[in-house]
Amino acid sequence: MGPIDWSDSGTSLPAAVAGTIAVFDVHPKRASYLADVGIGTSYYTSAIATRFLSDVLDAVACAGLRAALKQKRVLGRDAPLSYREAVENAAGRDDVTLIESETSAARVVEVATAVVSMPCTSTALLGRSEEHTSELQSRFG
Repeated sequence: MGPIDWSDSGTSLPAAVAGTIAVFDVHPKRASYLADVGIGTSYYTSAIATRFLSDVLDAVACAGLRAALKQKRVLGRDAPLSYREAVENAAGRDDVTLIESETSAARVVEVATAVVSMPCTSTALLGRSEEHTSELQSRFG
């Protein structure tokens, strides 16, 4: 699990993060990487993670709001190219601020208006504990 409270880069959050919708991803691993380490296909596939990212960011923009995208980990070569490209595209949007993965999720949640995360992640629970609107995007709609 990425940093929540117990570790933090200490980097100042950009001023643009205040009042945003905090979006937390779980980046997928390439199928070949999963096979090499003996793990079968999981829920966190490139197609699902990419759709999560595009759906949530489009919904935030449609509402006239800004998103702060906090990644759980630095994207490496073990992440599918399609997902790395989706994150690069998101980072180029005017309505998205990309937060470095080493930043504590707790600090992002503290200044956000609401929290959206993929299912089975602790950041949605952290958002609720801070009394923010906190939603999980479910594969069941």
